Amino acid sequence: MHSVPMFDLHYDGLVSNEKGAYLKGNFPDRVLWYGALDLFDPL
Repeated sequence: MHSVPMFDLHYDGLVSNEKGAYLKGNFPDRVLWYGALDLFDPL
């Protein structure tokens, strides 16, 4: 699972970090979760 937050196009970010955390928490043996970095976020 690779998070790809696209808040400009989708209200929930399409494949957000929250969805990845939910999947990893509920299916820890079935999900490999890669973190996402937004290089355009000033924070």
